Amino acid sequence: MRWHTLIKITGFFLFLFSIHACGIWKKKPYSSDKNNKMLINIRENIKKNAFNEPYLKAKIKVNYSSVERNIQLSGQIRMIKDSVIYISLTKFGFPVAKLHITPQRVEFYENINKTYFQGDLKNLSSMIGLDLEFDQFQNLITGDPLVYPDEKNWNITDVNENKITVEPVRKHHIAKMILLPSLKTLETRMEYEGEKALLKYPEYLQENNKWFPKKIEIKNPAHQIEIRFNKLQTKEKPVIKFHIPKSYTKMEVGK
Repeated sequence: MRWHTLIKITGFFLFLFSIHACGIWKKKPYSSDKNNKMLINIRENIKKNAFNEPYLKAKIKVNYSSVERNIQLSGQIRMIKDSVIYISLTKFGFPVAKLHITPQRVEFYENINKTYFQGDLKNLSSMIGLDLEFDQFQNLITGDPLVYPDEKNWNITDVNENKITVEPVRKHHIAKMILLPSLKTLETRMEYEGEKALLKYPEYLQENNKWFPKKIEIKNPAHQIEIRFNKLQTKEKPVIKFHIPKSYTKMEVGK
């Protein structure tokens, strides 16, 4: 397994494309007043139903597939809200890679080729072609919408008892968000530099009367990644220890 494959797998957790807007406007399916009132209500309830636990610890199963290979990994996510996200990946119980993210910094190392990376999310995105802010990264993990739809930039295009669909007023890297009645994410369609991607949450579980993803799927032209969560813990502050071995070689961005 090469380090760039490990970065792609870890890159799942950095899966929000950078904004690429242009001035093409869409016709509103509802009156402006009705659209605005509904969006205000949706936005307020998204915040009420968000996963706001201060701590998170969960075991994960990762399946990565592309034309060249199919890889299964196990791992853990540990998170202190708005502070740090730590992800470790293993194969047959042996440590493979670790990722440590704070709002200011990203650190990553893998044990196959003994290489590491230090920088920020912008630096890492230049290697994997993705871009993500820290708070959006948290929402991606917890199943909350990647953006909060407001009255100025979003339209409601469909509402029924099973889902709510919102689309951007202008062309946007997020082409569509489909929300469940709980206002957790069901599906997000994205487009970046002409390539389409799909983020799906086909299964949820309940934790402290809040919904949390049980399964997340990422699909784009290059690969498909499936993440399954289990043994969720939110009560105790997780222990997070991360250090890069001194003998490892630094990865250069773009290589």
